[in-house]
Amino acid sequence: MNTINDDSIEIFNANTGEKLKLQFNKIDEKTLEIAPESGFKEGEEYYFVINEHVKDKDGNGLTKPSVVKVTCSKWTFRA
Repeated sequence: MNTINDDSIEIFNANTGEKLKLQFNKIDEKTLEIAPESGFKEGEEYYFVINEHVKDKDGNGLTKPSVVKVTCSKWTFRA
């Protein structure tokens, strides 16, 4: 069962609280590319959230959400 979706992985604009609509692109069995449909804005800060609804192949979920605050620069994220 695939638990990777826009309910289990979320990106929020840190200044406005807006939840961004995401696109998910499976690269291979271990790599998933996640990007907002509207793109990121340079200089904006975002919260990247992986919640406990994400499960591994054995059905085990996270014990608590993982949250990372990132700042979008011209070419990369800084966390």
